[in-house]
Amino acid sequence: MGEQLPAVFDPRAIGFIEARLWQAYFARHWPRVALLASRLVREQLGLSASVTISVLPVVAAYLLLSRRFIAGLTAGSVKG
Repeated sequence: MGEQLPAVFDPRAIGFIEARLWQAYFARHWPRVALLASRLVREQLGLSASVTISVLPVVAAYLLLSRRFIAGLTAGSVKG
């Protein structure tokens, strides 16, 4: 069917990666954010690097266009 979850789940490793990911995010180190996010997904879900890399363009497009996406959503809202 699909890829199986990893046999061993290490919450300390996940927490360490997630903490560094948030530090990079708030420091606006975007390449580091992308690398840590892909590492986090691989650690948590056991996905291969090729699956993670194939998702990166979609995530990058969302991050680049998120302001326009949200502006479009709110422009059609009704004042009340």
